[in-house]
Amino acid sequence: SNRVRASTPLEPLRKSASNSNGEQFPLNLFRKHVFAVDNETPSYLDRAWCCKQHFTNRMSTLPLFLTISRIFLVIPTAYFMGVDTNWSRALATVLFVIASITDYYDGYYARKLNAVSNLGKFLDPVADKILVTSVLILLLRQNLIDPWMVILFVARDTIIGGVRAAASADGVVIDAQTTGKWKAALQMIAIPFIILNDLHPNFPNRNIGYGLLWLSVLLSLKSGFDYCAVYYSGLEKLRKPTV
Repeated sequence: SNRVRASTPLEPLRKSASNSNGEQFPLNLFRKHVFAVDNETPSYLDRAWCCKQHFTNRMSTLPLFLTISRIFLVIPTAYFMGVDTNWSRALATVLFVIASITDYYDGYYARKLNAVSNLGKFLDPVADKILVTSVLILLLRQNLIDPWMVILFVARDTIIGGVRAAASADGVVIDAQTTGKWKAALQMIAIPFIILNDLHPNFPNRNIGYGLLWLSVLLSLKSGFDYCAVYYSGLEKLRKPTV
């Protein structure tokens, strides 16, 4: 027969199913090697392991899918906000909440599945900014928030983007700030309250959301100063001569 048969046992094959970079070989290629072993039928454990690797490889794209879906959810959210009826605003609120939830799960699954990528690191904050800024602009157009809210949010995000780029070029590591996380959390609570019409005369959810959004503006400015301070401190440490 012209078929070349491998004499490698199944266990070494299983251990060598990833290359030097830790990337998994495609399932069909690995199965070809497994089934080519002389006088040995793959066991149920081997078959299960192959299926597990195949599932893991497929799931590794889930974090990026969640991040990109957050960007595309802006379109129906903006559409239903523009219709301006009770049911459409409720639907827009649900879509915004779903998009906000993906902000947590894309990072969670990226770490859990060991699928952290440079593209994901770049797109995650970009998706957040597109989602929040788009909805804030629509709320501003409907006279539900103040122009200064949008100006301060956009200015802060632009400055922090520049600081992060400079820090990366200078080799300064800037960890996520706690105030920035609280700012994002308040935004995700405040914005749905403002999108919805008042649910009850005794529960002015729009006024509550308006107050929470101003609080998130203050936290946004505070986190912006924190980022700049951390960058300046890290830069000073790099400039100090080593003894």
